Amino acid sequence: MTHRARIAPVLALLLATAASTAQPRPVALSAVEHALGASPVHMVAGHGRLTAGVTRDGDLAVLTWPSPSCCDQLTHLSSNALDARTRPRTGVREGFGVALGLVVETATATRVEWLHDPARWRPVAGYADERSLQPRVTYTRVDGGLTVTLDDAVLPSPDVLQRRVRYVRSSDAAGAGIRSVALMVHANLGLTQNVIPRLPFGDVLADSRNDFGVVRDSALGAFIHFRPSDRAPISDIPALVGAPTIAVDHFGPMDALLRRDGDLTAEANALAAALDTTFTRGVYAVVGSEPRADAFHAGREGDEFCDELGRMVDNVLALRTSGIALPIDPGLATGFRCPDAVRPSRVAAARGWTRSTPSAWSLADTNALAGNPVAAYLNDSAMRVPFASSGMSGEARVLIAFGATAAEARGAYTTASGLMPDEVIRRDSAEWTRRAGSLVVPEHLPETIPMEDRARIARAARRAMLHVLNGTDAATGMVVASIARQAPYGLDWPRDGAFFDDAFDIGGLPGNTTRRLDWALPLARENPLGQSAINPLTDPRPPIDPRTGTRQYPEAAWEMNYYNTGEMGGFFRFEIDNTALMVWTASTHLAFLSNEERMTTAARWWPRIQRSADLLADWRDAETGLHALANEDDNAAFSATLHGGTTVFASLEAAARVARLVGETTVAARWERRASELRDALVRRFYDPTMQRFVNDVSGAAASNPGSSALGATAWMVWPASMFPVSDPRVARQMRSDMERVLAVLRGDPGTEGGAYLTKTMLSAAVFVARGGDPTLRPLVEEALVRMARDVITEDTQVMGEVFITLRDADGGVTARENRVSIPHLWEATLFYLTTMALSEPTRFDFDRRALPAAMTPPPGTVPLPVPMVDAGMVAMDAAVVADAGAAMDAAVTAPPADEGCGCAVPGRAGGMRGGMALGALGLWVMTRRRRPRG
Repeated sequence: MTHRARIAPVLALLLATAASTAQPRPVALSAVEHALGASPVHMVAGHGRLTAGVTRDGDLAVLTWPSPSCCDQLTHLSSNALDARTRPRTGVREGFGVALGLVVETATATRVEWLHDPARWRPVAGYADERSLQPRVTYTRVDGGLTVTLDDAVLPSPDVLQRRVRYVRSSDAAGAGIRSVALMVHANLGLTQNVIPRLPFGDVLADSRNDFGVVRDSALGAFIHFRPSDRAPISDIPALVGAPTIAVDHFGPMDALLRRDGDLTAEANALAAALDTTFTRGVYAVVGSEPRADAFHAGREGDEFCDELGRMVDNVLALRTSGIALPIDPGLATGFRCPDAVRPSRVAAARGWTRSTPSAWSLADTNALAGNPVAAYLNDSAMRVPFASSGMSGEARVLIAFGATAAEARGAYTTASGLMPDEVIRRDSAEWTRRAGSLVVPEHLPETIPMEDRARIARAARRAMLHVLNGTDAATGMVVASIARQAPYGLDWPRDGAFFDDAFDIGGLPGNTTRRLDWALPLARENPLGQSAINPLTDPRPPIDPRTGTRQYPEAAWEMNYYNTGEMGGFFRFEIDNTALMVWTASTHLAFLSNEERMTTAARWWPRIQRSADLLADWRDAETGLHALANEDDNAAFSATLHGGTTVFASLEAAARVARLVGETTVAARWERRASELRDALVRRFYDPTMQRFVNDVSGAAASNPGSSALGATAWMVWPASMFPVSDPRVARQMRSDMERVLAVLRGDPGTEGGAYLTKTMLSAAVFVARGGDPTLRPLVEEALVRMARDVITEDTQVMGEVFITLRDADGGVTARENRVSIPHLWEATLFYLTTMALSEPTRFDFDRRALPAAMTPPPGTVPLPVPMVDAGMVAMDAAVVADAGAAMDAAVTAPPADEGCGCAVPGRAGGMRGGMALGALGLWVMTRRRRPRG
């Protein structure tokens, strides 16, 4: 997948920039960051429900509930500036997320020292151990006198995050000068349940209209933040981009309270007690502490979020002078600024709120919490918490508990507060033992790899799978691409999921794969969708179905990606590699089951496998023998390249083996014959005998998509497709050529800027060597693995981004590699894990060969191909014979005179990103709608 150009019309515009880096100059590899901001997540915690993303300095940047997918319950926004990675906290504005600080009293002053402030503290981040995900940050005070340890843990049930803070005062002069220490807690929640098909920004870019209310519960000694599900929910694009209308009774009894001055303690307690009878179910979060706070404040935010969102838009607009060719006017991005109507000051004035409710951040920062117990609309809260002190040390903890009602959240909070802090941590650890105790890790790496590097590789491989388990939804088994929300990758891509499934299988956790597939297989479309059935604002025009000659998105195919609810995420409606890899994973997974379970599961899944495999076999270009045009790898233009072809071949062979398993030999033979034809067509189209390798050059818009690199598709010919025997000299030459290019990037050779999905090639090369391929390639694979673990994956928490950038000094020397884009990126991590397992436990990659009947694909040259063929090396979407692609953006640019004219992304033409006409229409609609007065 390339989670590039992700999911929406606005993102199509933003990603058209193909630019971003912190150097600062545009680098196409990190375009997503420049569009949507730099993910600051460095550590994670959680067990598939409440999920936390923690920064290197200990702030909460992500807090999702009730799933790693939907929704993020924080108000938090990182910068998308070119130099975001060089800014403190990636440019996150003070007051976003959840931050902790110490109130330090000395003889001369009392001040709040936020733990994320580099002028006050030096943090060292990591996990508490190697077998769980319990973030730990240790802080050393710049002025001396204190060390602080922050430990995070998530109860497996109920949904509670514990943040334990311990300090130790030194016995030197600096420590002696400290009179007292207290804990300051600031929380800016942005509660939401917004699941928006085609535009998964509802829990991030829509934070200007998330949240609802916060009230202090004196009996509980905690705040209750809440958002009822029936108050202005956003479930579609018009509601997201249009100016909202807030009903007269929207805030219920809070309106009257916010029109009053004076002490509201009794009224706030009454409201807190009546929340579940006053409001509906939704998202309720209790934020409290032990010991209880001795000062507090509930506040209303200012315009900070809207201002930051405006800066993001400004950064996109600035690209007009960056030398980057944009396919459409970037001014359309202005349609996504906050409407004036959503700014907190406007809402307060419109509703007659006269009560003074300054933001909790502004008062916490000066240790001047005012004791206000209630606030509405966009809220934050703060507490000053005394430490339970003993001599030179002290301890306190913050508890954040979630529920669908106030009673559920209170109950979760009460349960957690009844447990000692060590018991919460023990239960978190025990859950990791339960979930990952049987995980197979690479314990038999080649001894030709130095011992220190073997240990580093094994540590990173284990952590990779723990991160994947962290991103696995407890209710459904779906797996997100990343828990990060910048970019919005909290979705399950069928393409990525196929590799997550394989990692679970090879890693000894096949039950995870079965659960995910039981959820995902029924999501395939039941019926085709013609042009009249799609969303004209977002969905590209459908491809031509070769079976009918009409434009439609076919049945038995999966959408681009999905929320945990099963709702579609993005709007590429037929990515052929998505569907192919779903068939492949459902088929090969059967090999990892016991004999009895294999047959019962095969019987249950066979109708779905057969239906989708039939689609793939029939989705055929009669003029070339290739697969017919479709989206490939999140690209807007319809194309027919090695990327889709290799996955279709893999799916047909795998499905044929299942067909033979269940006795459907005639069906199997048809799929095998089509697989043979497709393989030969791919060879004739893409193999260049002069260069002695396959050519999958990527041009046009796809060139800015890291997942569409020339290397990934050629790697997939070896695995998972196994199109040729390992003894075929073409395979060895291809692997050597591809691995040399991978190593050039990892070594930082001149002219290289970084890489993305190099692990695709590394994995295929490792499988090739493990299966008896050219042994002289082994040193290349081992060097790449060592360099990836040593130079790219972070040493302290073993996270990866979707891409990494090579940083250089003034003389061009390599100084570091910097991970970027949706950290931690789970598919990249999974590919790394699988690479290590191919070298350490190679027999686990042959389970399907041993447990399922062999495919009887006819040998090369036995199935006649159509003639004539297009020259080798030309990507199908570049050829005139396949000029109809249907990408809306290029249709807008070139305006073909007829429906059958070119709507494709062709190298050398402007554009190629999705949704131009759709985006133009949407932008105009947004601007028109925002001129209307609020009702």
